[in-house]
Amino acid sequence: MATRPTICPPSPPDGFLFVRSELDLQLSGDLFEMLDLSDFYLDVSSFSKVRYKLGPSDAFLLSQVDIGDDDGYVRFIVFKVVFPENTTTTNKYINWTYKGSQHPMGELMILSGDRINLIGGSPLGWKLSSSNPLFTDGGIMIQNPHTSFGVTVEILVAR
Repeated sequence: MATRPTICPPSPPDGFLFVRSELDLQLSGDLFEMLDLSDFYLDVSSFSKVRYKLGPSDAFLLSQVDIGDDDGYVRFIVFKVVFPENTTTTNKYINWTYKGSQHPMGELMILSGDRINLIGGSPLGWKLSSSNPLFTDGGIMIQNPHTSFGVTVEILVAR
């Protein structure tokens, strides 16, 4: 009588994953602790969570008038981009523009930092208070550069 073969579950793919309060790295079946976030604390006085579906070549301006401080600044922004299942790794990006400067964004981006007032200069920080398309008064433009597929962008903003 033949015995059934032992079928082992496949190893998880290599890459970063969150395990409770840790950001870990999975490599060849081994798990390496990279960042322990259990002691991270950010005081929050207001927040917003939104989800946008961006079609091919679509864009939107993230402008959170009701979340920012009196001058429109926020302390914490998280973007999570969900791509179609069959998207190749080289196409897993969208673009974001802040104060006229464009950058690529992958599946996860975290922006944080308190507003800093410079003596004799403009404050520094993440200003989301205005819908000015020239970005002189705030806002972050999110754009899907791909013409063949849409994406979903989940955003958490906190002050």
